This record gives sequence, C-alpha cells and structure tokens, in this order.
Amino acid sequence: MPSLNINIPTAQSAYSPAALSAALGASSNATGRTVYVGNLPSTASVDELLNLVHFGPLESIRVLPEKSCVFLSFLDGSTAAAFHADGTIKKLSLHGQELKIGWGKPSPVPAQVGLAISQSNASRNVYVGGLDETLTEEQLRDDLSRFGLIDQVKIVRDKNIGFVHFLSISVAMKVCQFSRLIDHSAKKKIHLGR
Repeated sequence: MPSLNINIPTAQSAYSPAALSAALGASSNATGRTVYVGNLPSTASVDELLNLVHFGPLESIRVLPEKSCVFLSFLDGSTAAAFHADGTIKKLSLHGQELKIGWGKPSPVPAQVGLAISQSNASRNVYVGGLDETLTEEQLRDDLSRFGLIDQVKIVRDKNIGFVHFLSISVAMKVCQFSRLIDHSAKKKIHLGR
C-alpha cells in the first residue's frame, strides 16, 4: 500500500482513531481547512482555546466575541479534519461550557502566506531582538498590537529578545515587512519565528 504524504500530527497515539481516520480521508483537501468553534464562554481567552488545539499549525484565528465563536484556519485540510473529528468526539469544553464544533467556509491558504511558508518557514510567531532591558511584555504587546491581534507575548530577559504570537501568519508577515521599511539602523530586530 503506498504511503500518503499528509501532515498528520507526529504523536499519533495521542489522538483518537476517528481523528486519524478523518485526517487520512481529507489528505487531498486543500480548501476545507477552517473549523468553527462556537459557544465560547465570554470569560475564555484565545490562549485557553488554543491549549485545546493539539493539531498542526494554524494559518489564522478569527475571533468573533459578539457571536461567542472563533474560526480556526489550519494550513491543511487533513489537520483541520483531525481536529474537527477529535473535537466532536471528545466534546471539548472551556470553563465548564461545551463547545460547538463545525466547519467554516472552504478557502485556500492565501498565496502570499503559502509562499512565505515555503520560502522562509513563516509562522504566527515573530522574533524581536535587541529589546531594551526595561521593556515589559505589556509594552511590547501595546507596541505591536496596532498590526493585529496578539495571542501571547514572551520576553526572555537574559537575552533581551521576545516572541510575539499573532493570530495570523499574514499579520506576522506585515510586522516583519514594516520593520524592514523603517530605520535599518534601529537596534530592535524583527523577523518571523520558526
């Protein structure tokens, strides 16, 4: 039997047989990659939700707080199918509230994002180097949030570097492109993390 070249999570034993079966069944699906997660508690954070997603890389997370839902766009359909199947079977919940799992509209990965991923392993994570030692995570978040929504900010004090996790790869790309357009002699260095 020929092997399928799909992006199934590496720790396959941690996932239900239904998730693995769904991933195999969707191995050629390039557009059905967005999963709807509804019935989110108003007190839940994006970070808490992402802690429930133990599947491959996400291209973007679209948060709709007024509708108590998010749309998780994975990079490929097989990963989305695995998460959808697993989430449906396990009946995911946050703050004691069961989440609703469904499908979003089919869409391909944006061409620019796909190119950035293939050429430089672009991700939602942005590395920021040469930070002032007095800069706080809140200040870094405030400084970069003008580009788009941020999930997490982490500063490594002893190295004066930081990592900013945006909710989409395209926003992370925009931050890096902007940093190249401004003063090249600036002490702060920004590039897409891996």
